[in-house]
Amino acid sequence: MNVHGLAKLPVTLLFFTVFLSTISAAIAADSKYHQRVDDVDFYLAVIPAEITQEPSETLNRFKKHETRYHIIVSLFDSPSGRRIAGAKIHAIVSRLADMHERHKKLEPMLIMDAASYGNYFLMSKPGKYRLRFKMQTPLRKYETTAVFFFDRPKD
Repeated sequence: MNVHGLAKLPVTLLFFTVFLSTISAAIAADSKYHQRVDDVDFYLAVIPAEITQEPSETLNRFKKHETRYHIIVSLFDSPSGRRIAGAKIHAIVSRLADMHERHKKLEPMLIMDAASYGNYFLMSKPGKYRLRFKMQTPLRKYETTAVFFFDRPKD
């Protein structure tokens, strides 16, 4: 492993630790980070971009006043417990106070060799946000939608 790879190791480990702790917390049925819709379990993680990216990358990509979050969704088939890969997920994120919607496709990603989906969203102002996910897989003839709410803290 080169020196550059070693520099990324603490950031990568921190990211996985935060993600896994979020997923562990979401396992509780009453969690605000888990929903079961149409036999699909949606698990949500919302992580500040500063945690998931190198500091120099964050400074170069985003303006100082722009607070971005990495939104990650993991999907499981409820009856079998198997992770769902190959899904297409569209996310719509809006702050309830102004309802300005941001639409993005969640990109497939691997976290510890397990399929998940994620993308970065601007969430500049503190407050309650609605996160709506529309998911479809090749094996399903219809779209499945899950809605979560996230309280973005003050800086």
